[in-house]
Amino acid sequence: MLLLLLLLLLLLLLLLLLLLLLLLLLLLLLLLLLLLLLLLLPLLLLLLLLLLLLLLLLLLLLLLLLLLLLLVLLLLLVLLPPPPPPPPPPPRLLLLLLLLLPLLLLLLPLLLLLLLLLPLLLLLLLLLLLLLLLLLLLLLLLLLLLLLLLLLLLLLLLLPLLLLLLPLLLLLLLLLLLLLLLLLHHHHHHHHSQ
Repeated sequence: MLLLLLLLLLLLLLLLLLLLLLLLLLLLLLLLLLLLLLLLLPLLLLLLLLLLLLLLLLLLLLLLLLLLLLLVLLLLLVLLPPPPPPPPPPPRLLLLLLLLLPLLLLLLPLLLLLLLLLPLLLLLLLLLLLLLLLLLLLLLLLLLLLLLLLLLLLLLLLLPLLLLLLPLLLLLLLLLLLLLLLLLHHHHHHHHSQ
């Protein structure tokens, strides 16, 4: 009986040690994953910054083109000879169309640029979503890591208690055995005296 109890206690200790080892391995794997994610995060941020820079450059180019167009129009107005006496006024619709034409010419490159930038903007949105997901994953991993650390601490705190209980249990068993032997001896002695 005593041997069985000892074996069971030894098995329990071995299982606890195995559990501790497994928890440590899991902790190491989680730390490696965390490091990998932290290494990948600057790369994604760099990509995002590059895309934003490209967007700003395209907008700057568009503004420069518009400025150039305005300068050319001003030069033409200054350098061209004064117009001849005006003919009879054209109809109002034609005047309106002539006024709207430069505006349409200005809006056309803008529309083209927007169409060109639309995939880039979508890509930027996707990258932002991916970054958010990565951050959420990092938070979850940190929470899991904290839980594992707490569990590990709890096990480490319980281990000395179990080691402390083992001699006490052995002592108790020895006392019980001694008591049993004394009872048997007393019974045997009583039987002989009769």
